[in-house]
Amino acid sequence: MAPTTTIHDLPTELIWMIVGNLDIVSRMHLRGSCADINNRICPPTRKELIEFESTPYGFESGLFACANCIRLLPKEMFAENLTVHQRAKRRSSSTTRFCLECGTYPDHCPPLYSVEDHITIKSKLSVVCHICCEFKEGKAGERKGTVRVFGMLGIFTVNMARR
Repeated sequence: MAPTTTIHDLPTELIWMIVGNLDIVSRMHLRGSCADINNRICPPTRKELIEFESTPYGFESGLFACANCIRLLPKEMFAENLTVHQRAKRRSSSTTRFCLECGTYPDHCPPLYSVEDHITIKSKLSVVCHICCEFKEGKAGERKGTVRVFGMLGIFTVNMARR
């Protein structure tokens, strides 16, 4: 029986040649196929992610590109004003869109969102708290509502009524 060869047996240079002939959607699917291939293919650039989100697959999946952390994330991970009008998909300012996590990242200089900035998330007005620097539902100066805690798994709501 003849020995079998898989894509894992190919030299990295040959994989790069194959990847160079794929469209962005196929490259993203190939990168997601396994950790070995993901590590051997260069991550997408900001321009490629913007291109990906504008494909039919990008529209169906509801993913948006964050220009700061260079990730594809669901729409819920962005303030509403960053996914419409000039920053909507296929628009000129979509390359300046940033996710909620990047907007409140404490080491980002200058900060993208300032303390007590009002941001609409899931059709609800939220504010960056001056005490904890997290999102709270409501207007600046109000102590009631919820804290928005976000990360790789999505946005979680924590009731602030007991604080």
